[in-house]
Amino acid sequence: MRSVRITVKQMETSVVGETEQLRSGSGVRIAGALNMVQKELLHEDFKESGPFNCSSTDVTQFEPPNLLDHDLERNFSTDLQSQKIIWQPAITSDKKFTVTVDIHIPPQLLYYKTGIFQLLKWAWIQYLSLLIVVHYCLRNFSAFVFENRLISVTVS
Repeated sequence: MRSVRITVKQMETSVVGETEQLRSGSGVRIAGALNMVQKELLHEDFKESGPFNCSSTDVTQFEPPNLLDHDLERNFSTDLQSQKIIWQPAITSDKKFTVTVDIHIPPQLLYYKTGIFQLLKWAWIQYLSLLIVVHYCLRNFSAFVFENRLISVTVS
């Protein structure tokens, strides 16, 4: 299987996590790497639709059960790995709770299934490039052989 570099400029996804602390705190900081999990091969006419319908006024699509259901239907899901969680103790009497999330998104590999025309085009380019190189080498080799008379030829 060959790899092809595809740049996805924008992709929307949801990250769901859970953590608990027995003592009260003034905030939590979560850091991790966001990795994409691909369920099926991509087709050549792949178009990614986001998890949200932004033109709809229905706010129930943003409820956690609906987000999870929609995430399970997609070809891609995301997983926050290598989580590091740091709780900040409640030092002040302030009632604010701060959540800080640092997400690193490493390069991801996507696998796709090529179409017949893309496969034929790739094969034709490979054949043509090999033909040009072989033709050039054979032409120069035959010119060298005949110019230097390495093979004796009799014409009858």
